[in-house]
Amino acid sequence: MGRSKSMGMVCAAVLATAVAAVLPGQDPEAPGPISPKMAQRVIGIGVKVGEVTAHSAVLWARVPPTQGYDPNRPRNWRRALANMLRGGEMEMRFRLSRNPSLQEADWSDWEDVDEGDDYAHQFELDDLEPGAEYQFEVQGRDLEGRPAHKPRVGRFRTAPAEDQPARVVFTVVTCQRYDHIDDTRGFKIYPAMQALQPDFVVLTGDTVYLDRGGASAVTYRQALNRWRRMYELPWLYEFHALVPAYWEKDDHDILQDEAYPGMEPLGELTFAEGLKIFRLNNPQSERPYRNVRWGALAEIWLTEVREFRSPNRSKDGPFKTIYGERQKRWLKETISASTAGWRILVNPTPIVGPDRSGKADNHANDAFRTEGREIRRFLTDLGDNFLLIAGDRHWQYHSVYPGLGLHEIGCGPASDSHAGGSPGFEPEYHLFHRQKGGFASVTIERQGAESVATIRLHDVDGGVVHEYSRRRPL
Repeated sequence: MGRSKSMGMVCAAVLATAVAAVLPGQDPEAPGPISPKMAQRVIGIGVKVGEVTAHSAVLWARVPPTQGYDPNRPRNWRRALANMLRGGEMEMRFRLSRNPSLQEADWSDWEDVDEGDDYAHQFELDDLEPGAEYQFEVQGRDLEGRPAHKPRVGRFRTAPAEDQPARVVFTVVTCQRYDHIDDTRGFKIYPAMQALQPDFVVLTGDTVYLDRGGASAVTYRQALNRWRRMYELPWLYEFHALVPAYWEKDDHDILQDEAYPGMEPLGELTFAEGLKIFRLNNPQSERPYRNVRWGALAEIWLTEVREFRSPNRSKDGPFKTIYGERQKRWLKETISASTAGWRILVNPTPIVGPDRSGKADNHANDAFRTEGREIRRFLTDLGDNFLLIAGDRHWQYHSVYPGLGLHEIGCGPASDSHAGGSPGFEPEYHLFHRQKGGFASVTIERQGAESVATIRLHDVDGGVVHEYSRRRPL
């Protein structure tokens, strides 16, 4: 995975001026179910901004090879997609700026990319100012200096300084199956989320499915294409140029259902290869579990549930784990020491549940009962300024663990057609239950002498279907 330090500053124009050719598909306004074969795909420079803090960020970019692709001949598109998998070396560079004058921004050095890193590179952006909006531009070319696709522009805002009680809005999503898109342009949740103008989005995992959707991705190259085709969907392609993100991983992202280290390969594809592909395709931090402070009012913890776990079907006991001892110690120490007004854990999988019977994959299941009990007790003891959001489950819910009072809100899958598998409404647990798709949003803001945290569950079009708030003195 290529990475480099930032070198310069840039101004960006309006995103629409840089969008590359969109491959033909069904009329986006046509009613009825959407076949993946009808999906539109954008062939152009892909960008994602992630791991944003008050002073840093990671800019991920991909420059597809142009071999065999002619944007003026759209009927070439199927052959072009095949050629996106291979080709000669390419180069890319970027510039970054707070200033709207493009001429004042310096370009970074050209970075080589090739088939080995899937033509992607990650630029580390350091020494940024807190609470500041930055704009960027990425250019690509072949080794003969010929431009590859249109330059790509976008923007992001850094986190506020720790002493600033700034309002924060973010969204949480999970479970994006390509064969369950609800529009030829992608998932409806993306324009719905963008309408909220979130500071960032957390993708809790199952962002792609290597083992679902027709044939499984059983080779390294096929797995790469699962990521490529997802982020060539026009709505996702545009969204990530404007909204920073944090990517967590789950089982389907890296191998197959209930994946764990040492699991049998999926065809030729190994757990280690799936992990490498995940890291190639998303902005990365030094370690997969991390926390980010967002001003005085909020701090967010993002956990890792695949890399360090015990085999799911092994006997439960004090040494069986999902988090691993090092991550668990980090979580307890950092969240206990936090001075943020609100502490939010976004976990890829449920901790409260309830889940359906027969599952052996998360802290809500009997297979991990010992660690699940330990984690729930610890989180309960954090008090009323702690919030818990979970991904993975294909229904939306708000649960309270009996006898503890620990709340958990599940964001639901990315589309209605992907919803299912719920054990149904459980009155002992549920304050809300809905077997439909959508997303969650979190708003934390100052209201007079108090700060208020509100979690909302939205349907796929952005409508609010459930709302839960807490308030506390500043």
